[in-house]
Amino acid sequence: MSMKWAERNPARLDLEMMLLDATAHGRFVRVGQSIGFEEEIIHDGIKYGLRIVFPDDYPYSPPRTHLLYPALPITATIHRFADGGLCLFGPDEWRPTQTALWVRNRAVAWIGALRNFSATGTWAVHVR
Repeated sequence: MSMKWAERNPARLDLEMMLLDATAHGRFVRVGQSIGFEEEIIHDGIKYGLRIVFPDDYPYSPPRTHLLYPALPITATIHRFADGGLCLFGPDEWRPTQTALWVRNRAVAWIGALRNFSATGTWAVHVR
């Protein structure tokens, strides 16, 4: 991965930065050769470190999202990829018009669903 998408489409990078800066409480970071966004989400008093990494062909492919912390219990394998990435939407749901803010909001809902699953055994995502 690299920052090629941002070099090809600086207006899209500006849009992503504006939306996340206005709504989320994180920061843009370099992740290897890629652009990422990291934020700490507090849900029911627990801190979750969230990282979104943009692929080379963004926005034609969705960003990848991981939790940096806390370490998740074994029950948290539901709706996760083998590399630990969060499964936030189905394979046909991503559209190039969607933004990293949309992905971030899905990740916040994923955290809520994980907390609910841990307590009840039911996975339910509610995106605001």
